Amino acid sequence: MLGKAIQSGTKIPVEWHPTYGVPFGDKKNRTTLSSYIGVVAREPVNINYKNWGDVPKEIVDEEYEIIAKGFDVLEKRKKYILGRASIRWRAFKTRLRKYWLYKVHGNKKVVRKTSPWKYPMILQTNWNKFIKTYIEDDAFQELSKKNRGRSVKKNTSYRGGRLGYLYYEEEIVSSWKISLIKYKSEF
Repeated sequence: MLGKAIQSGTKIPVEWHPTYGVPFGDKKNRTTLSSYIGVVAREPVNINYKNWGDVPKEIVDEEYEIIAKGFDVLEKRKKYILGRASIRWRAFKTRLRKYWLYKVHGNKKVVRKTSPWKYPMILQTNWNKFIKTYIEDDAFQELSKKNRGRSVKKNTSYRGGRLGYLYYEEEIVSSWKISLIKYKSEF
């Protein structure tokens, strides 16, 4: 759907919620936007930047332009789009650390020396630096230990996924309408 839109020069429409300022309306369009932001965020941005704020402005602007090619997004929504890209990029790095940094040999974990086959855009030199940063950096190890302690204390978990809480709000309203219709039909 997105590829066809970009090739034909058309853009997929995205509606924005007037109160929350998040994608709204057609579920397929907003999930496609969310997924595409994740793909675009991980491709051209090097995994070795510590924070999204360290990524050069030219790359960040390029990210937005790539997304805006396929979607009809307003310039005033640029901050939201790039904020989502930042979140997706951090989640990608977390996924790399969690699922690809180590491999299991018998009873122990061994650091994976080659870059993940699933992500061919990660060059071996970048992977080596990534390993060094997250295995040998004492500041990161300390932060990781603190965050593990915090996560144990959590008693709720985020359920929004790509669609966010707005989706669940719509689901609840829809179920209320159905319940109300059933209730009226009984009387």
